This record gives sequence, structure tokens and C-alpha cells, in this order.
Amino acid sequence: IIEYIDQQKLICAAVADVKGKRLRLITESDKEVSLSASRISLTSDDALSESASRSTMVEALKATVARRESLKQEIDLKELWELLNEEGEWIDLTTMAEYCFSEAVTSDHKSAIIRAFFENRTWFKFDHDRFLPYTPEQVEQMLAKTREEERRHKDITDAAASLKGTLGHQHPAPC
Repeated sequence: IIEYIDQQKLICAAVADVKGKRLRLITESDKEVSLSASRISLTSDDALSESASRSTMVEALKATVARRESLKQEIDLKELWELLNEEGEWIDLTTMAEYCFSEAVTSDHKSAIIRAFFENRTWFKFDHDRFLPYTPEQVEQMLAKTREEERRHKDITDAAASLKGTLGHQHPAPC
């Protein structure tokens, strides 16, 4: 089982075949994809049976994603940043997983870490399989930028609703 990034989303897939540096994959959404091995974000310790049917593989991938998403919910990035921000050094994926989970680190834990950091880039710089805590100043800049984007989005939504309401009440002028 591997994971790769496609269109700003992490995709979980099973390797069905390898030809040189290209992989033929079955994804969690039951699509067949050809992918360069260099695009892999995470290679799992878990494997699916080669004799399993395609539908069994897809169901197993969906269950894997559900487990990983559930573990992701346990990660508090702000709390982790508060613990690590003064270090100022890159932290590898396994070490980060050890900080976040008390049990032995598995591929599911590593994936949950990548999913959490990929989803929220406010607290750490993320580079494939390592993480660097941003400085407090950088975090404040990111939070200010997020607040500004949210304010702008609200202004646009409010203006669109107001315009829609105004246009909805107009009666066509007689010709």
C-alpha cells in the first residue's frame, strides 16, 4: 500500500504491477492509475494479498484510509508546535509520529501525521517526510493571512447574497 499526492489530495493505493520506474495502482476510489515511483509520498509496511479480488483490495484500502483519518483526528498540531517550536530543527516522520502517539509507530501513524500536516500548514514547514516548526513570528503571519482570507471570503459571500436578494426583488421594466 502506498500514498501519493494528486490534485492537492492524498490518495491511498495498492501496487498492482511494477514496470521499470512506473507503477500500476488500484486506488481507494477503484481507479487504475499509472504513476512514477518518484511520486510516492509514503510506502506502507502493510501489503494486500496478491490473490485478493479487486473489490476486496478497494475495501481494504477504504478501511486503511478510515483508520488513518481517525488517527489524524488525535493530532493537535498547535500543541505539538508549542512543544517543539524552540528546537528550530527538522524532525523526521518517525520521530514526529513518536511524539504524537504512545504506541509503536506503524504506517497508519505515519500516514496520519502526513495527512494532518498536509491539511494544516500553519505550524510546520512540511518537506515530504520531515517537518520544521515555524517561528512564532511566521505562525502569527500565517494566522493573520488566514483571518484576512476568511474575512474576504465572508465579504464576498455577504455581497453575493445581498446582490442576489436585490436582483430577486426587482421587477422587469415595461418595454
